[in-house]
Amino acid sequence: MNTPSLTFLRTSTLALLLCAPLAAQQVTPAEGDFELTLLRTEHIGSKQMFGLVQQLYARQVAFPDGRVTPNLMLGNGALLIYETADRLAEIRRTIAQLDVPNEQGDDRQVSIVYEPRAQNGAALERTLAPLLQLEGPPGTGLKVIRQERGHLLLHGSEQAVGEAKRILEQVDRPSPQVMLSAFVLIGGDAPVGHEPARELEDALREVMPYAHYRVHAASVVRIAAEPMRQFSIELADVGDAPAPDYALHGLIGAYDPERGSMMLESLRFEQRGGTRTSGVLLETATTVFAGEYAVLGVAGGDPVFIVVRLKPVPVTAKEGEPRVVRRAN
Repeated sequence: MNTPSLTFLRTSTLALLLCAPLAAQQVTPAEGDFELTLLRTEHIGSKQMFGLVQQLYARQVAFPDGRVTPNLMLGNGALLIYETADRLAEIRRTIAQLDVPNEQGDDRQVSIVYEPRAQNGAALERTLAPLLQLEGPPGTGLKVIRQERGHLLLHGSEQAVGEAKRILEQVDRPSPQVMLSAFVLIGGDAPVGHEPARELEDALREVMPYAHYRVHAASVVRIAAEPMRQFSIELADVGDAPAPDYALHGLIGAYDPERGSMMLESLRFEQRGGTRTSGVLLETATTVFAGEYAVLGVAGGDPVFIVVRLKPVPVTAKEGEPRVVRRAN
């Protein structure tokens, strides 16, 4: 091995790194020992690979002596990487994933960087898991690499990348928001206190025909209508006399925004005395529809009615804008 030539190459490329213009990248303090590595690709052009790796790992490193150095450069037909051992190992693994032969020469390889808008990158990566398991000739399938900022690099055949992009655009939407109201009511023969809305009284009379009802406690929360999301509603007293503390806990099973229906599971209605839990008064599951008052049940020695109401929050025009996708090569 011609050691002097290798030393000259390392010195020259390090000088290039130190003198190169700064890109619009995040500047991070230098932590750990940095080393300069030269990597050449076999199946993907060095310029294309540089573009892919840059999207995932490029940063500016600030040293205590005032130097600010880019960690990635392209020179002499190779990638010049100035990084710590751990980050270098991660970059090597990524390059090994991408630098594979394409055995179908007519199937052009493309790469895009998908920037999540509503969902996090890890969740979106799991969404694409079925596509990653599809078998095909080496180099034609889909590869998904999640960068530190959560962006996803999609690489593969035009068909595979296009299908992944379509799925991401369907999934990566803001979660529907709903207002979920809960009421505790008491029935009686004479009108007392805060009377509920007429349609709520009509719904209650189908359960137990009292002449009048009054609102004992009530509360409303805004929640994301996501499957398996847990929620809790603490009901505040609205009457003239102090009322027991109540709480309604549950789990969203499913939500259909077109029908305006939500499946509520593991519903648990509790009555509390001060800070101590007095007991669970009701456990149930049901489906509620937008705008209706759904009577969950009647509980307690002096019967109280537990009622919920669902109101979807309208989606704004901004939330419906297309996702951001940048081509990486």
